[in-house]
Amino acid sequence: MSNKVILNPAAVFDTELGLICLGELNEIEKFFNNTKKVFESSGQHAIVKSMRFVSLPNNKALIDRILSESQYILQYYNKGAEGKS
Repeated sequence: MSNKVILNPAAVFDTELGLICLGELNEIEKFFNNTKKVFESSGQHAIVKSMRFVSLPNNKALIDRILSESQYILQYYNKGAEGKS
């Protein structure tokens, strides 16, 4: 695992499986949009429907927990985090 500093964290996750990736907001948003396009163009609409993008506060404890517990992002998101689907 990299020790890269993330200034504006964001994550992409699946509403059933949990974390897909976490990183810098602009990179993760591009990943989310590109991944959605690939799945949509191949007819995988159920996958697209379950994908979520969420920006995160720059909180090391939160980021560490999300990275160590892949399904914690679901709890965090469901508690009212602002996000885009």
